[in-house]
Amino acid sequence: MSQISEIFGGDETELYLTTTLSGTVDITSLIGELDELSGLEEAVKMMEADTYGASLMTKKPGKHELSTATFKVLFKPSDTVHQQLQSNFDSKTLCHFSLVMRDGDENARCDFSGYIGKRAPDIPKDEFVKFEFEVMLTIRPVYDWTTDALI
Repeated sequence: MSQISEIFGGDETELYLTTTLSGTVDITSLIGELDELSGLEEAVKMMEADTYGASLMTKKPGKHELSTATFKVLFKPSDTVHQQLQSNFDSKTLCHFSLVMRDGDENARCDFSGYIGKRAPDIPKDEFVKFEFEVMLTIRPVYDWTTDALI
């Protein structure tokens, strides 16, 4: 298992809906190539750690805060994975995702789970229909930056 050694471009970025966290990705679980992804981030909540009589306000790290990831994909109503996304939204089912980034012979992967909190059509004039989804993360994203990341 070797690490990616060059600046990584992620020329092809695909999103998959998997049955488990870090589950198998294949063509049958492909949501599509991402048009846009944002918010896949995490932060540490800082807490005040003052003591009585202290002259400086100090802080210390607290719990990790999870964000809401937003992605847009070309939408095809007859696609079974797209239908599953719609069904998971309607039933408020926990979803597991794998983001696969490819750059030449190198691959990287990011797995995350969350609930779809919003879906919205994006219907620009003279362009393909896209759907935007917001996923409220329930775990910290798990990254695999090795060149042989399972895809």
